[in-house]
Amino acid sequence: MELIYLDPGIVVCRKEPGMDSEKDVPEALKGQLGGEVFPIHRLDKGVGGLMVYARTKPAAAFLSKAVTDGTLEKEYLALVHHPFSEETQKGTIRLSMEQIPEDDPDSFDSSGKCITKMRICEEGNGRWAATHYEAVLQDPFWAVVRCRLETGRTHQIRLHMASIGHSLFGDPLYGVRDGGTRAALHAWKLHFLQPMTGEPIDLENIRTHMFD
Repeated sequence: MELIYLDPGIVVCRKEPGMDSEKDVPEALKGQLGGEVFPIHRLDKGVGGLMVYARTKPAAAFLSKAVTDGTLEKEYLALVHHPFSEETQKGTIRLSMEQIPEDDPDSFDSSGKCITKMRICEEGNGRWAATHYEAVLQDPFWAVVRCRLETGRTHQIRLHMASIGHSLFGDPLYGVRDGGTRAALHAWKLHFLQPMTGEPIDLENIRTHMFD
């Protein structure tokens, strides 16, 4: 694992796409560092980028509360279909989400396998979600968007961006089949407080081919 930050209480690494953030990554970190590793947040299996893990139970409790309180801030870069108009290049999507029930036909893929899929629902149902976004680069066919999560729901960025007509490349679950092998999403920025000292920690990770 590529380590971005390390101290006795926490470790920040770059997760490779294809790894399970709650199983594969902790096991790899345990093998690399020894001791305990506690997951704090998660990334979809196909998404890569920055993740923070606790190495002690007190640090895990502190960071878990930070996730709940929203003081552990996460920012993503997404490659989406279609450019934005001048009026819509920056905004906030506030739409509630719910998981499609397993007995609903939309919860099965083309092979008949039951999958996790979310949908927009009426306010008061499901779980409230908010995504702040800003298009930072675009051409006539695509845009790169910075997304900051106010909440951390399953598939939140993928569903929210699709809901405004800008589905992610490589994401046929909420968009179209475009030849991509995974959703074009990268967790590029983290901000949180060091659990023992309270020192602010700000980390960034931008790589070439991060959407491949």
